[in-house]
Amino acid sequence: IRWTVGKHNLKANKTVLLMGATGVGKSTLINYIANYILGVNFEDNKRFQLIPDEKKSQTESQTTAITVYEIFGYEGDRVPFSVTIIDTPGFGDTNGIEQDQLITKNLQELFESENGVHQIDAVCFVVREDEVRLTLTQRYIFESILSIFGKDIENNILALITFANGGKHPPPALKAIKEAGIPCSKEKLKFNITSFTNRSADPHIITNNKRHWVMGEKSMTKFINLLTTLETRSLQLTQEVLAERRHLEACIDGIEDQLKITLDKQIELKEIQNVLKENKEMIDAQRDFEFVVTTNELVRVDSEKMATNCNNCEMTCHLRCPLAPQKLLFLCDAMRNRQCKICPGKCSWKDHVKEKVVYQMTPKVVKKTYNNIKVEYGQGLGGKITAEDVEEKIQSEIQESEDKGNKLLETSYKCVARLEEIALRPNPLTAEEYIDFLIHRETENINRVKKLQEMKAKALLISSMTKEKLEQGKGS
Repeated sequence: IRWTVGKHNLKANKTVLLMGATGVGKSTLINYIANYILGVNFEDNKRFQLIPDEKKSQTESQTTAITVYEIFGYEGDRVPFSVTIIDTPGFGDTNGIEQDQLITKNLQELFESENGVHQIDAVCFVVREDEVRLTLTQRYIFESILSIFGKDIENNILALITFANGGKHPPPALKAIKEAGIPCSKEKLKFNITSFTNRSADPHIITNNKRHWVMGEKSMTKFINLLTTLETRSLQLTQEVLAERRHLEACIDGIEDQLKITLDKQIELKEIQNVLKENKEMIDAQRDFEFVVTTNELVRVDSEKMATNCNNCEMTCHLRCPLAPQKLLFLCDAMRNRQCKICPGKCSWKDHVKEKVVYQMTPKVVKKTYNNIKVEYGQGLGGKITAEDVEEKIQSEIQESEDKGNKLLETSYKCVARLEEIALRPNPLTAEEYIDFLIHRETENINRVKKLQEMKAKALLISSMTKEKLEQGKGS
């Protein structure tokens, strides 16, 4: 969503991103910033309102859309440039972590879109002054957003303090941000948004509001000066971070699926090994026998969302693949250099298809005979097949299935290593802790708990790979 005040011009422009938890006063702060740019003074009877009042915006906070506000034509003594404000919906809403992740995803799309935002001057966290310690929700927000940026954005991160009282001491919120390890400027940019919304005729309240308004103006002067001195950052490195992260997520999905297949196959082969040991006398006597074993049958299942499937390997390489159309499937997150890094055959993108179908393994109990096993595992050996030959072939197949999983892990390691080089936050390490918090809060919605547990498993896998990569770096 894009709103424009004034008419586009070619003069200097500064772009700022604002984010914060639901209820910190971000919407009213944006209104205040806009009024400052438009030249509104405390004594003026009218206020411009870009965003509806805070209470209304909270009740309508189910949206995950990113809004871009552009203000042109008011370059002057207050602000020597036009301003673009990127407004993210409030994080930590009652709709849960999935909505928060959609907000982050929409922000990524804004940065990568041809008509989106391709440079940024400041990333601003909006927090209340009285925050003595960041909540899990706030930490998760900050870490998640930082994880999509490149390292070059670190010096462009600011804190905008709301509900400030105007005291001379540093706001507790700045200390809380520092203790949480969030990179941030030490500048005290303090605002009290009640001065914008409270139009009481009470003389005492008017005096108090005037004081808060002046405090906000001083902070805006600092803010504008900072925007003048901060180096504008291209989002090219951020786009590279986003591409690597999406590829890593595709690898994680592939790891989970193939490790399940690998584990199930090992269980099946172990069952066969045990049957052969239990029936050694029958085998030595060259007598056939029947037994049952649980195996997996490959099936194609209809899906609501598009997936990238490999026709050669008969597997789903990328679930929920929204980006690349069939003709441009080489742009799919599972691909690198027009070759799939997920399927066992590492097949060309041309061997893949985009469709609303996924491959799944379905457990099935089947009857087998020892003669079946000899034929199945004796192919290519020729001559008389011994029990030792069968055992050796089974053990070899177990090793092959383990190797498949290890190769995919190696691909993920490479992604983690690259993220370590370029990302401001290679992985939002507070994700597991925050998801635990949400799981404990969900007491009735079993499906949501299950989904959260799946998300936690992915977060733990990425986190463990990151930590292992860091340890390897220290040792080298």
